Amino acid sequence: MNRNMDLVRDILIVFYDGGGLNDPRLSDRYDKESVYCNFDLCKDAGFIDDKYKLTWAGFEFVAKYKDDTTWNRISKVLKYNGISASMFAIDVFYESILRDEIII
Repeated sequence: MNRNMDLVRDILIVFYDGGGLNDPRLSDRYDKESVYCNFDLCKDAGFIDDKYKLTWAGFEFVAKYKDDTTWNRISKVLKYNGISASMFAIDVFYESILRDEIII
């Protein structure tokens, strides 16, 4: 099973909103095995704790990437350039988008 950053994002948003693994926003879009595998990856990455609550890192991820426009821009650039959706690459493009949108 592969890491799916769209699913990771969706899991974190669902947990941020108070939902769980059986939330329709997950079960309607992804198969159960993918949800559970990527949930485990969220825990391994430190986004979710053993009590199934978001950690500081999980809240930070949601704060950065909850906005669909921002996430879609990042995804489009990564896919267009054939870049793996690593957290490093996602953060780099997020910072680039943020710099472009800051008005001084």
